[in-house]
Amino acid sequence: MSLLSLVQRRLSIVMILIAGGILAQVLRTSTAAIAPDLMRDIGFSPDALGVLTGVFFLTQALMQIPVGILIDRFGGRLTISGLYTIAVVGALIFAVSETFSGLTLARVLMAIGISGAIIGAFVVLESWFSSDKLPQMAALQISAGQIGVLLATAPLAFASELFGWRNVFLGLSIITAVMVLSIFSILRDAPPDHPISASKQESLKENLNGVLAVFRNRYAPFFFVMVFVANPVVVCVLTLLGGPFLFDTYQLGAVERGHVLFGMGATAMLSPLLFGQLQRWFSIRQLVRGGAVYAAAICLGLALIPSAPLWLTSLLMIMLGFSGGYAVLIFTDGRRYFPAHLAGRSMTALNMAQMSGMAAIQFAAGFFLSLFPLTGGHPSLLAYRATFTLLAVIVLSAYLIYRRIPPLTTNSG
Repeated sequence: MSLLSLVQRRLSIVMILIAGGILAQVLRTSTAAIAPDLMRDIGFSPDALGVLTGVFFLTQALMQIPVGILIDRFGGRLTISGLYTIAVVGALIFAVSETFSGLTLARVLMAIGISGAIIGAFVVLESWFSSDKLPQMAALQISAGQIGVLLATAPLAFASELFGWRNVFLGLSIITAVMVLSIFSILRDAPPDHPISASKQESLKENLNGVLAVFRNRYAPFFFVMVFVANPVVVCVLTLLGGPFLFDTYQLGAVERGHVLFGMGATAMLSPLLFGQLQRWFSIRQLVRGGAVYAAAICLGLALIPSAPLWLTSLLMIMLGFSGGYAVLIFTDGRRYFPAHLAGRSMTALNMAQMSGMAAIQFAAGFFLSLFPLTGGHPSLLAYRATFTLLAVIVLSAYLIYRRIPPLTTNSG
């Protein structure tokens, strides 16, 4: 392969992986802007919305180990495109479902469909780029994928208001089908002369043993509990609470809600870059403490400021987006506490903990919100204020556990 054709192939690989990452984020956060519409059209309660959003992240968490095995055995191209085919079915079912069970099934299928997007992209990039270029390419993949979060706010809300949310998901199913064909046609697991190691083909038992070894590590619970809430609290507000809160409290339409959520999604996208720069002047522990306290303070601000004007509430929600980036530092910090031969599996386990936290906090917030009496068929301001307070308590409690991590020893296994 000539140098020019190699560069062109690498560019096409990167572009298709970025496009897939953007689509994955759209499908993941697509219920945020249309939550009030689901409550109106399907008769959803707040706890039902919590289940609908939480089950997506729970499914992704449960899929981590099977996806790893599929990628090792069949490669990123077949795994990513094959899983996205399931997402096509999920989006179609979501577009036509009239019941809670049908919509939940659709979200499960969409979650399965995008579960290989991040890990699969990293494995493919590892084959196409040298070790010194890989971190930058992986960061580009993750950061660019966050564009999907932005598209799932104001743009999706506008499309939903213009065409209806069912037609939006019908369109997403078509786009996902095109993505399946594009990935299968364009993506290649490695350059022609790149040997793919057979040692990566591990059995399910070997994968489970590696994960269990990570969970037996004495330091694991401290990192798991912090990553369980760090970014999931922000995601909970962005994908579950934010839209209904703005609708019920300020009677904002879909487009106006989308604008606020778009701003929050933008700050969430910039947050990892911000914390990465701050690490030049502060330690990881200081930044994790600052991020946790900052997130709790914003949640308390949303809960305790009586009769806050819309501009202040919008500002607080947008500012909350900045807090999630310290989750990346927890991953960075955690790598030092696991033996080298478990480095990959420890990161997978941390990712499982993060996805599980996204599911659990969505469930908890939706259930807690439903404990309060409805006002005119919708949660009251008191219910939302209490739920934001709950999120603040969750973040601070996790940090109090994390800060008690034992000193690092030479044998961390």
